[in-house]
Amino acid sequence: MTPDEIAGKSGKVIIRLDYENNAYQKAEAGGKEIDIQVPFAMLSGMILPQDTFSNISVTNGRIISEGNNSIVAGIAFPGLKESLKLDTLENKLTKVEDFEIPDYLEITADVVNFEMGMTMTVAMSDLLSDQNLTETFSVRDLSDSVNQLEGGTAELKDGSVSLEDGSKTLADGTVSLLDGARTLREGSGTLKDGTKELYEKSGQLDEGARKLQDGTGQLTEGASKLADGAGSLSQGAGQLGSGAQALAGGLEQVDAGIKMLQAALETGSATQQGQQPAILAGSQSVTEAAAALDTLINEYFSTYAASLNTIIDNVLKQINNTTAALNAARAEKENAEAERDAAKAVWEEVCNGEVRQIETVTNVPNDVSGGDAAVITEVSNFTVCQPETLKDAARNYEAAEEKAAVCQANVSALEEKITQLQEQLAQLQEILQQNTPLNAEQSEQGAYIALIKTYSGQIANGTASLNQGLKLLDAGVRQMASETEGVPALKSGAQSLQSGAEAVKNGSDVLSKGAGELKGGIISLGNGAAELKAGTGKLVEGTGTLHNGAKTLADGTAALYDGAAALKDGAEELSAGCLALKDGLFRFDEEGISKLTELAGEDTGEVFERLEAVLDAGKAYKTFGGLAEGMDGSVKFIIKTDGVKAK
Repeated sequence: MTPDEIAGKSGKVIIRLDYENNAYQKAEAGGKEIDIQVPFAMLSGMILPQDTFSNISVTNGRIISEGNNSIVAGIAFPGLKESLKLDTLENKLTKVEDFEIPDYLEITADVVNFEMGMTMTVAMSDLLSDQNLTETFSVRDLSDSVNQLEGGTAELKDGSVSLEDGSKTLADGTVSLLDGARTLREGSGTLKDGTKELYEKSGQLDEGARKLQDGTGQLTEGASKLADGAGSLSQGAGQLGSGAQALAGGLEQVDAGIKMLQAALETGSATQQGQQPAILAGSQSVTEAAAALDTLINEYFSTYAASLNTIIDNVLKQINNTTAALNAARAEKENAEAERDAAKAVWEEVCNGEVRQIETVTNVPNDVSGGDAAVITEVSNFTVCQPETLKDAARNYEAAEEKAAVCQANVSALEEKITQLQEQLAQLQEILQQNTPLNAEQSEQGAYIALIKTYSGQIANGTASLNQGLKLLDAGVRQMASETEGVPALKSGAQSLQSGAEAVKNGSDVLSKGAGELKGGIISLGNGAAELKAGTGKLVEGTGTLHNGAKTLADGTAALYDGAAALKDGAEELSAGCLALKDGLFRFDEEGISKLTELAGEDTGEVFERLEAVLDAGKAYKTFGGLAEGMDGSVKFIIKTDGVKAK
């Protein structure tokens, strides 16, 4: 079965590892050329979890219990039995039947939800040839060579112990690697978050560059206006100089007018020293009277609005009371209509009295004579009612209908009253709104009220302003008549103004030139802003690529962490496999080398010739891909199979 087919299955399972040796070399034995297979020693191991595998038995191997796992290790020599042709010597050697050279590994077990880890196999071609048996090999000293083989096997066993220790060191190192991979994974996650923030911030920078580009366009327009304004300022400064000259001449006329105005203000009854002019005293009296009038008008309209609010509240109460009465009348009307419909049904039922038939003559011929005249008759139906019952039903129906009509009249009257009250409320609210200055435009009457209040306020404010203005006018006339602060001082100021206007004109010319240079600089700034905008666009694109790369790095470090974890598991399995290898070598020594030692005293000339050829073949297999001249080497193959996982 394939791994996919067996994954997750339960039952009895047989796992068999067969090795096919395709490496041949030519050799000479018994005076003829023969094909010898390279003597590969296959050391295989696997770890079987005990919660999956139970009742385990192994052929050509050994089981080692370790915690929750069973470690299976075995050794095989594919092709060695055929190279030695031991099957043809059973009659010559008494112990050949007991000496089995294993060439496969087989495991039988009960399994639940089948899955297993990887298997490891080490293939070595020089396990036997490293013992240097071929240099001194002969039938006589076979015993010595076997002793050397035993010694070499002991060294190999010691080496397997060192290999086990090294595999443990490797397993410990993978723990440190796993910790480092974890740190790298966390750091790459932080890098990914940082590049994401950088990408988002670069978008804000790009938006800022766009706004800068738009702003330089507006700044260019403003610089153009500044240059135009500087030219206008220069022109205006020239006009100001001309006006200042004209102002100096006009001030001569103003001085004469001020003297006349001062004389007019002082005309009247106010002639004593320290008193204000008569016109100011009269203005003060008018101001006080206008303020009192405005106060009375506002108080009147406030009282009027309060009265309207009281009337509106009364109308609202009447509407609420009438609405409640209307609801009660409607309910009574519905009851009366129900009683009327019931009385009508009774009356109609009484009217449907007993139906009887009568036969009447409908046609008698004028020339009726004798008994053979044909008389035409027809049958008619008529209803027979009980007079008293019909009378009572009609009376009840009539009374119910009158009651329903009265209820309907009450409902109509109340609805009409509510309509009238609502119209009255609307009129009152309109009057109140007309009295409010914010809604004075709603009606002609409201406009008049608003005008009265507005004009009253304007009169009060105007008279106050007039009085204040007269006071300022009096003070101003006195000041303007002053030699130090009045018109004489203005004459000197007008001359200074003329000089200043000339300076402004010169400065505005310089400003106009500078504004032109500023406009050119702003245009350069706009070009730079456009380049900046293009650069920030590329920056956004680059940070996006950087962020995607950081994401890929984060994913890769996560995969690295998973791989480190798998490597850690594999190193632990390798350590367990090395332990199994060590046990296998011990078994090889016990079951293989020891039996070869037992055979050393037999008459096995042909076997030893083939064995010598086998050892030479193992020693000659020094490379898989070729060696440079003068170089020496050896070959070991490591074969690993993937684990099988249940879905």
